[in-house]
Amino acid sequence: MTPILKKGSIILWGNVTRDAELRETKSGRPYATFGMRYDRHHNEDGQMVNEYMNVVVWGDDAKFIGDGDIGLAKGDTVVVFGQLVEDTYRKEGEDPDIQKWKVNAEVVLDMTSIFQVAGMVVGGEAPQDEEDPTPPKAAKPKFTETTEKTPFQEEIEDSDGELPF
Repeated sequence: MTPILKKGSIILWGNVTRDAELRETKSGRPYATFGMRYDRHHNEDGQMVNEYMNVVVWGDDAKFIGDGDIGLAKGDTVVVFGQLVEDTYRKEGEDPDIQKWKVNAEVVLDMTSIFQVAGMVVGGEAPQDEEDPTPPKAAKPKFTETTEKTPFQEEIEDSDGELPF
């Protein structure tokens, strides 16, 4: 398994500023792009300053993130883990080079969805659909207490008290 954080990694927590857009390279490799806003530091007046970053996600993750129905949308809260990359390019006939920063994301967590799911689990309520105004039923406990003993518990009780090591 590849570690999430590598040398030179960056972690950003912020909000999506434009819907994720799914595209493909000429060779057919999928990628999704979106913009995000995050608070970086305090200015001279002690207020947080908004910073903006472009984010690129590659491969199968891009298909999910860029999906028009379930992907990232403007306003979603996200945490992005990735590599900070500088893009340098020159517009035709212009000088000097243009430099832009972006994050090549390895992991993107859609915190808006996570918060919604956590709210359903803790509060027991799902967002209401206009077509179905009936409230959700209370969740039943998933685990029940049992008096049955596992083979390991039986083996310990049957032992003479000496440890095998």
